[in-house]
Amino acid sequence: MINLNNETPFERIMKASKQRIEEIEEERVIQEICNAIGERRVKDLVDIISKIESSSDWQTAVEYLLGASKKEYPIPVGSTSIQTMLEPLKFREVLFDLFGCAGLEPIFDNTERLLHILRSSRSFIDAQSLFKSTVESAALESISHGNSLFFDIEFIHSDISDELRKSIGKAHEESVKDLRFEVHDGSIDILPFWYTEYGRLALSELGISTTSISVDEFEMVLSVLHVSKGIKEHLRKSIDQKSDKSHSISNPLYNDLLNSIISVDIETMQELGSRHACPTLNHELRKYVDDYKATKRSNEYRNLLKILRSHIAVRWVDSVIAISELVEFPDNRIVYDTIRTLGNFYYESTISTLLGIYCNTTQHEVRCTILDTISHLRMRCPEAKTIVLDMLHRDCPFLDELRIFYHRTWM
Repeated sequence: MINLNNETPFERIMKASKQRIEEIEEERVIQEICNAIGERRVKDLVDIISKIESSSDWQTAVEYLLGASKKEYPIPVGSTSIQTMLEPLKFREVLFDLFGCAGLEPIFDNTERLLHILRSSRSFIDAQSLFKSTVESAALESISHGNSLFFDIEFIHSDISDELRKSIGKAHEESVKDLRFEVHDGSIDILPFWYTEYGRLALSELGISTTSISVDEFEMVLSVLHVSKGIKEHLRKSIDQKSDKSHSISNPLYNDLLNSIISVDIETMQELGSRHACPTLNHELRKYVDDYKATKRSNEYRNLLKILRSHIAVRWVDSVIAISELVEFPDNRIVYDTIRTLGNFYYESTISTLLGIYCNTTQHEVRCTILDTISHLRMRCPEAKTIVLDMLHRDCPFLDELRIFYHRTWM
């Protein structure tokens, strides 16, 4: 057979080997991106993307982001780990944060389409500008059609236009003003509340997971609703009036999210991975804790571990306080599960919370587990060093132990 390329067998082997090495490296980097997104390490993700752009080009970075969205990443549970698909809403939330648009995720455009749009950009900086203009335009359009649910002013970056910020705030308030609540068998149908951002937040804050409540419960909702007294009074007068509004969300993933929150479908919330599920998961965690306290049965213990697994999947900072409450358990098995679970949350508040537990427990083994967990967290949370150093200048009964740990770990 004639070798048309004039390549020797050795050259073909070397060419194939080089290609395989490049493929392995590509897979490694894509997995690194997937892990960073799965663990909500946005700062690390920025560094990874910048390195890809520097060593290759921006289009390669986009391809790697697209590839990461279809991969699995490991979730530690106790001493073992499992592989799980990267949650679509977590991916979306981290991506929007990466491009400076956190809080605007509920626009209609799907995540993959938004990434494809960025292929035309010349650099990460250009892509950020294009992403913001695309998302802002889509957000304004969504709000103009009455879809403002899950748009989160609290997380909107300062460089988002004032027009959009004001439009979202106004839309949230307007969506509550015109509500009507039908009454069936003495209970108030609050489904219209769930389709407003202020209503959803109030219901989640109170741990309400139903579409029908009593008059007293309705008053509780009004008490935490972030609207004026005038609007609250109007809502009281709107009870037992025919509702003529249809309820819909333009983005299907956020429609699934809302339905899972209303029905407390923990499995779906876990699969989606959105931070918006955190208040519901916190309430469910406390319910499972109460169940286990009352029975001490193995089934309730398994349920407790499952809800902790859901918190790890969402991996949002607001879970840290709710999870840390479990260290009050007299059962050391729960205490160790709590500490190990907190080891999956790479936030400064996690380090501070663990150190607070450390200084308030007389159990040496628990303190050792906490220090091991902080040692693990420092690899993903560089602020750990400063937080531990600061604690060395505070009042803690075990400063000598902590000082030894600090010098062994960072000096």
